[in-house]
Amino acid sequence: MRIVLSLLISCILAASSMGDYQAIPRNSDVIRVAVYDNGPDFNKYGINYIYEALKNAPGIKAEIIDNLAGDTLKKYDTVVISTVTSLAKKDIMDSDRGIIGTDWIRTLTNYVDCGGGLVLGHNAIGFKGIFSTYKLFPMMGTSNGKNLESGYTVKNQSHPVMMNIPDNFFHNYDHMEITPGKDAQILAVDKRERAVIVAGDVSRGRIVQIGFPLGLYWKDQTGPLPAVDQNLLMNAVKWAGDRPKYDIPQIDTETGLMAESQKYNDQLKYAEIVKYRTLPQPQFDDAMIWMPTYWLVIGDNPAGLDNPDRISKVMDNCKRMGFNKVGIVAKGGVYFYPTALSQIEEKRACRDDFSPVGCMVDEARKRNMKVSLMIFPFKSNLEWDKYTAEINKSEYEKIQQGKMSISDVGANCKWNRSNCPDHPDVRTRALRITEELICKYHPDELYLDFIRYKDGYETSCYCDYSLKQKAEFAAKHPEIPQDKLNEKFAEESLISFVEEWIKLCNKLDPNIKTACYTISAPDCKAPAWVNRYAVDLHGKYVSRHTSGPESSLNDVSSLTKFYSKWATLANPFCQFSPIIAAYEPKSAERILTEFKIVSDFQCKARVKCRRVEFFDYSLLIKDKKLLTLDDEMARGISQSLGGTWDKK
Repeated sequence: MRIVLSLLISCILAASSMGDYQAIPRNSDVIRVAVYDNGPDFNKYGINYIYEALKNAPGIKAEIIDNLAGDTLKKYDTVVISTVTSLAKKDIMDSDRGIIGTDWIRTLTNYVDCGGGLVLGHNAIGFKGIFSTYKLFPMMGTSNGKNLESGYTVKNQSHPVMMNIPDNFFHNYDHMEITPGKDAQILAVDKRERAVIVAGDVSRGRIVQIGFPLGLYWKDQTGPLPAVDQNLLMNAVKWAGDRPKYDIPQIDTETGLMAESQKYNDQLKYAEIVKYRTLPQPQFDDAMIWMPTYWLVIGDNPAGLDNPDRISKVMDNCKRMGFNKVGIVAKGGVYFYPTALSQIEEKRACRDDFSPVGCMVDEARKRNMKVSLMIFPFKSNLEWDKYTAEINKSEYEKIQQGKMSISDVGANCKWNRSNCPDHPDVRTRALRITEELICKYHPDELYLDFIRYKDGYETSCYCDYSLKQKAEFAAKHPEIPQDKLNEKFAEESLISFVEEWIKLCNKLDPNIKTACYTISAPDCKAPAWVNRYAVDLHGKYVSRHTSGPESSLNDVSSLTKFYSKWATLANPFCQFSPIIAAYEPKSAERILTEFKIVSDFQCKARVKCRRVEFFDYSLLIKDKKLLTLDDEMARGISQSLGGTWDKK
């Protein structure tokens, strides 16, 4: 009996380990469909026509979704993503403002693994934009190029997706050619016999890929979808969504369906590295690593850099990796050095008057490394009050409606807690910090960050002081339209501060360099006018983590070229400073290749001072107690910068 019972238990465990999940049958004849609205593309690319066609169709209940979170997707039988080149705001990660994005690769893969239907159109197949950064379902198909020809031929008339579609049909726009995967059925081809529509079962779900943009059926015209497009759309969403559903744990998806996609994408990444492998060894005059003191000293899980021995080890590591400059955050939300300017000294950062900044500066100079001190001039500390707290538009509206008070501003978001950039008291404090740091530590460079408002660059503060100043500004400039007033006021206000700040820096030390960082995240791009900041160096990322996979090496190359021109638009004497980041582990060869790309461009462009920045030291730490670094990434940096990491 025990033997039989043991065998039965073993069979149950084996079935469970093989993913023998219980199907959840559909209990309705109505197909629940979601159309993804990413914001900027909804009307531009005709996605609105897709929704209009679906919402009135029999047997279909269509809704618009503005995010790809797992809890959102599981409400629907079919999800339609067509033509989009970017994610919706709710899905985009912005590390600059502490916003966690949607891990859309995992959520969409798990959705299909659970039996969901997915209809991908045009750019969403993976040719351009965010969906080109990771090939989601290579077993179904990948896009390998755009074709401007029209005219398609049905190859599988018996498939439900092609029901009532004529043998030959047209679409007056471009289309993506599809390379079919192993699970794909080719339903239609273009004139070159390249697949333009494919469909098939993937795990427990179904996928349809349509190479042309269904909603954009006739360029520069409007109206309902033509019959062919409408029939194709209805057929696709009904066929893809008519499946039982399963509750598959995310971990099982990652070790199963997603592992198959990951293997394909790893091969693509390796091929991309090979493309750049012959570039020459990087050469930089200035290689700086960011030291984010707020994470290393006081963060949620600090590295405890509150004594000279640990700081000495950190600087040894920087030197061994080949960096010749360290960028130390001296004033973020709190002061990281003993200061006479704060009535409430931040004891977490400066116990017993010990100065993390001062110690780092001394240890860096012992190793012949230059020092850049970073200031977040508008980040609030414990002294902010109703006169200087920055208020964004949504907070202002809630205050007006009595839903929140001034004391609540920024209280629930440590990243957004900031002071009004317009207020003279805030500016005076920033200038006094600048004077104190130059006189105390004599840095080679001062670097500004967070020189913006809560909502970015184009929506200014809504405190009483700013509203008054804005009204006076509007009276002086009647030529500025009302919808441009915030942007123009913000531009002139922030630029006036930077000009005053640079003037003070040069007065105190004529040899000091000035630098700034401005956001390049997709939902909060710095406008062109920030080029008017008359700094010597302007940093922006060319490689970083967004919502999903790491940057393409092709993007690293194109962004380096683009920003090099961008940074000099209004300031020909400014130099672009490329920032390479490692938010997730990267191979040594990948890191070396990124440095190679940046260096090669600067050499060919004959840049006088070849410069690169790395963000940041805390992301390299593997063990905060021992202060050991990720050896793979440290080795890649050392190989890039001529360091001695591998040498005993």
